Amino acid sequence: MRKSRIIFVGIHNKAGKEPLCSSTKTGKIVDEIAEQFAINDHEVVKTNLYNIDSMPEGATHAAILVADFFYRNKFAENDIVVLLGKDVQTVIPVMHTVSLLKLNHPSSVFGTEKRQAYIQQAIQSINDRMLPY
Repeated sequence: MRKSRIIFVGIHNKAGKEPLCSSTKTGKIVDEIAEQFAINDHEVVKTNLYNIDSMPEGATHAAILVADFFYRNKFAENDIVVLLGKDVQTVIPVMHTVSLLKLNHPSSVFGTEKRQAYIQQAIQSINDRMLPY
């Protein structure tokens, strides 16, 4: 199986934390998903659409931050971009050069069984998008 870069995309940073920080509920769930791919030498990236600690103020500010998102990530053909939540999915509805995976935001998952089901479904969905060569 060809090595892919798997990019998890949240909406914005929490104050004083890295994107999708492991100390947050969302970060912990993303880490559980990501470790399944890191052990097979796939590159895993955790980032946010807006590289700031809050939602942007106005459409112009948002547009600048979205342009920065694309500049920071320099997407490649075999990338799998995991969009976490509707806020991100609305801004990035389609990208023609990468495989997009739209997931509910992990913070919407409550309970151990639902959490494990979410993680397993995410892993399977990412595996389904892997290029075989």
